[in-house]
Amino acid sequence: MKSTKMEDEVMGKREKNPDRIGAGKFFAWQSRSLSSACNIVIQGFLGIYFTDQLGLSPALVATLMMFGNIVDAVTDLLAGYVVDRTNTKLGKGRPYELCIIGVWLCTWLLYSCPPNFSMTLKYAWVFIMSLLVRAIFNTILNSAQMPYMVRAFSKGQLVRIASYGGLLTMVGSIIVSISFPILMGTLATSAKGWSTLLAIYAIPLGVIGIMRFFLVKEDIKVEESTTEKVAIHSIFKVLGKNPFIWMVALAQMLQGTVLSMGVGTYFYKYVVGNIGIMGMIMAVSVVVLPVMFFVPPLLKRMPKGRLIVWGTALQIIGALVMFAAGASIPMIIVAAIIGGIGVMPITFLVDLQILDCCSYSEWKGLPRLEGSLGSFRNFVNKCGNGLGGLLFGVMLEASGYVGTAATQPDSAIMTIRLAIGVVPAIMYLIVGVLMLAYGRLDKLMPQIERDNAAKAVSLAGGNE
Repeated sequence: MKSTKMEDEVMGKREKNPDRIGAGKFFAWQSRSLSSACNIVIQGFLGIYFTDQLGLSPALVATLMMFGNIVDAVTDLLAGYVVDRTNTKLGKGRPYELCIIGVWLCTWLLYSCPPNFSMTLKYAWVFIMSLLVRAIFNTILNSAQMPYMVRAFSKGQLVRIASYGGLLTMVGSIIVSISFPILMGTLATSAKGWSTLLAIYAIPLGVIGIMRFFLVKEDIKVEESTTEKVAIHSIFKVLGKNPFIWMVALAQMLQGTVLSMGVGTYFYKYVVGNIGIMGMIMAVSVVVLPVMFFVPPLLKRMPKGRLIVWGTALQIIGALVMFAAGASIPMIIVAAIIGGIGVMPITFLVDLQILDCCSYSEWKGLPRLEGSLGSFRNFVNKCGNGLGGLLFGVMLEASGYVGTAATQPDSAIMTIRLAIGVVPAIMYLIVGVLMLAYGRLDKLMPQIERDNAAKAVSLAGGNE
């Protein structure tokens, strides 16, 4: 049958640009990423909800959260193992997308602790709900993300998803970051107000988050050069022979430590003196969004590790400016812009780094284990999340901070400034050193891709 002229033109465009992603598939895929990113933003306000609304001890809450993160880290490894062994008609990672419903339901419950509960019941409530959100539902979602993604997009499309997709995710995060503090100042004056506030976000974002499951299929076959059955010992074998996954995971752990400290709300409430300013500063962050359009061109000129190194340098500068700023709004704005640009590479390139680590394992004759290596990254990152919350909680407790007090001592104010500036700067410096070492894998990737492609062709020929 002869094709029409229009069909020939369409096929010609696809051949010229095989990495093109249709707008429908692009937005459908990013729907869940956007939903999850907004959930992370909202969880960043948990600290002030625990201390100022529920009257809980920051050190005790941090200790409970640390224990929860240990459980979370263990479930990460188990989830990765389960996902790697999954094989259903819907695919390997896609079925687990339904967990986004559990994420939002339990987040709403987390912020809806009954006010008549005793202190013991309040601690139990926040611990259990937090565990369900982080250690169960989010853990399964994160573990299934990598296997789902590599079976839904080609390699060239993955770069576009990581960069342009990150732009859409960041827009959603900024909108929530701007609006949540504003609504919090109006609604979050009682237990019912907090619950209502969360429902405003949980319902629409839950609906948005489930769109990926219905609209994006796993339709790309992934060939592996090794036929070794996925088993527990395979995971430890890969981790023992792949140093680069440790570099990526530790860098994520340190980044997670900084982000999970939850200093922002305390900084704007007690140092700046107006928590509503937090939303205004996030609005200013919109100016950094166009930077994402430069990521794909930069990746053609600069390897991933080096791009992240430059990003961490900006993060260090931004953190130190934030410490020096005090209550100066102009300096805070400058710090937010510099730090906002700096955080982009490590945030949106990590999935591509994990895939490079999988390719390195395959090159070494080991299983790719996308699910398990992604889960190991999450495992170490969760350890960082627990460390961040514990570190800041202990710092606050030692500084003489009292959540129910109208004013705080100078020691608490200085502690908050150190936690938002100096401590992050030190951690970003270590991230930069790790990414310099990761540069060895960036140099190996062209050879790895050639060799793995040759093995895949050989394996396909043998199967025929």
